[in-house]
Amino acid sequence: MKKYLLPFLAVLFFLPSSGQYRIDYGIRAGAANYLGDIGGKSDPRRDFIVDMHLPSTRWAVGAFYRKRKNKKLAWSATMDYIRIEGRDELTTYFPRRARNLRFKNDMVELSGRGEFTLYYDSDLTNQGYFSPDMKIYVFGGLAGLYSNPKGYINEFAADYISREQGGSIQDYYGRWEKVRPWKTEGQDNAYSPVTFAIPTGIGMYFTYLKKWRFGMEYCWRITFTDYLDDISTQYPTEAKIEASAGSDATIAKGYVFHSFDDDLFVNDRSIDEGIPNSNFYTAGSPRGNNLNNDNYMTFQFYVSKIVKTKSNFYKSKYNWMTSKGRGGTRKGVIKF
Repeated sequence: MKKYLLPFLAVLFFLPSSGQYRIDYGIRAGAANYLGDIGGKSDPRRDFIVDMHLPSTRWAVGAFYRKRKNKKLAWSATMDYIRIEGRDELTTYFPRRARNLRFKNDMVELSGRGEFTLYYDSDLTNQGYFSPDMKIYVFGGLAGLYSNPKGYINEFAADYISREQGGSIQDYYGRWEKVRPWKTEGQDNAYSPVTFAIPTGIGMYFTYLKKWRFGMEYCWRITFTDYLDDISTQYPTEAKIEASAGSDATIAKGYVFHSFDDDLFVNDRSIDEGIPNSNFYTAGSPRGNNLNNDNYMTFQFYVSKIVKTKSNFYKSKYNWMTSKGRGGTRKGVIKF
């Protein structure tokens, strides 16, 4: 998808400008994070940003087109390329830390949304018509999302794979593998890579000389999937993984069943820490929590170019002067 996104961003700044200022289009970039089954802090999952880890923050880049309907309302279409990541090793909550999984997900999001103005100042400096203005707005809409989670082969999984498959730990350690085809929880059918989300948030921008806008947005997405991180329910049987992963079965079993440190289960330490001992990673044991879907957020800065379009008054009075008008181009009549 990256090969389509970059040309799209470049074309935006070469669109012709055509007085009203209802349209702007631009590019944006910033940070992304997620809330799901991997990572967290010192307790089981808590909602919203209180359970997010800043070290897992990644990036989000995109482009948008916006048209103002009136002083209060506008609509916009957006395209974003977003990476989210989570690591159990960052949490102090032992059941997750012992599971020791890590994922990343490069997602493509297309959305349509409406914007409502909360506050508007047409002249921040009180110096006249061309001084900067400022707007604060809230927004909400619907997004389509393409998701492709990958799992990280850590040193413990790599040790298992090397013993079973041959080679050294370094042959496998640090690899990122696409995990959806493996059906890592024993599903009959792999979960869909396409889902929907509801983006909501708040933003603000400054307009300079009615040509450029500089703004920022915070956007939270409520999704309709619990598999942005590939985790939701229970551990499967090894036979299920062998059947679904095919030639990658040994690597898949290493990731699913052997990513933890064996020392955590010595001398019943795991029981003292609040998780079962021998049943922690076996079939039917909890791997995730399917009571909550995964969500994600972005905080982005943007710059946009304003298009100067003809007003309805101009069109109704002066369209006769062009070939696009009702009567075509006006022709002179020679008289003697």
